[in-house]
Amino acid sequence: MYKTVEATYRNGYFFPSEPLHVTPGDRVLLTVIPGGKQGITTDVHSLRGAFKGKLSSVSEFIAGKAEEKELEP
Repeated sequence: MYKTVEATYRNGYFFPSEPLHVTPGDRVLLTVIPGGKQGITTDVHSLRGAFKGKLSSVSEFIAGKAEEKELEP
């Protein structure tokens, strides 16, 4: 399931604006796009190209996580 939700960050935690259907222990990918009160948009099409060259592909992300796991004690 892929879903984009708005969240508020307070006291070290993210509070989503709507319920998320995940169970304790599930791992999720969190992308932080600072928006302030006025800059938040739920129109993901307006973000097209905004992160070009800054984000890895899914396969690169998975390979990086595998490398991190190998380095864990």
